[in-house]
Amino acid sequence: MEEFVEVAEAVEQFARHGHAFYPARQPGVGDVTVLYVGADTYYVVCNSKDFCKRLIRWFCMSEKLLLRFSYEILGQRKHAPFVLSAGLTLIPFWYPRYDNAAHRTAYVSMSSIQSYRFHSHDASVTLVLEDNHTLELPYSFQRLKKQLIHAEFVYYKFTARIRKEAQFSPITAEKCKN
Repeated sequence: MEEFVEVAEAVEQFARHGHAFYPARQPGVGDVTVLYVGADTYYVVCNSKDFCKRLIRWFCMSEKLLLRFSYEILGQRKHAPFVLSAGLTLIPFWYPRYDNAAHRTAYVSMSSIQSYRFHSHDASVTLVLEDNHTLELPYSFQRLKKQLIHAEFVYYKFTARIRKEAQFSPITAEKCKN
């Protein structure tokens, strides 16, 4: 099923069941973001950067703080992976098909990646996602592996920090006193 949906509805659907979103252009509409949600494909009339910002806000987080956390861990400013929840780590990939600078990044959920295929004839990679979705990226095999390793590393650091904070939270301290 392919249909246009409102941005607010699309953000909620992606937060619950999303696999990936990437930039596209529709004739007569302009910049759209294509979403793979469950087995369905949706279109949203906005660029991929705006959709990502709205998704981050839906999780009540700050884009600046998320990217700073990734930078502290990886030392990587551009296309740094970030964790929105325990089940949703977004990996950004450069997707240079359009002139609009805010519309050149594809985002893939780390948990949705099942496999990938490298095409040596044009140095590109096809990601195979859950529910039979695929996404073609202009990445070398080494760049893809590096981005996946960085995403895992950020995810593990994030979960370790969450566990550490849960151990020493005020609620836990109250329980220890009683």
